[in-house]
Amino acid sequence: MDSGKQQLQRWLNHQVLIEVSDRRKFYGCFLCTDHEGTAILSNTTEDSNGLTRALGLVVIPGKHIKSFSLHV
Repeated sequence: MDSGKQQLQRWLNHQVLIEVSDRRKFYGCFLCTDHEGTAILSNTTEDSNGLTRALGLVVIPGKHIKSFSLHV
């Protein structure tokens, strides 16, 4: 089985979906992460309570990430 690091490397430059603790969802291109789990996405769209808005480049602190998956 692959390690978490290898899986994250495979997801680089792919579209991902991140759900955060306040139930917002972010869809964007996964650019990088750090040792604390912070994720940086480009070309990001936020979905909050049925409202969608374009954000561009976002930084999401790892402590707020509840789920992280490939977005197809």
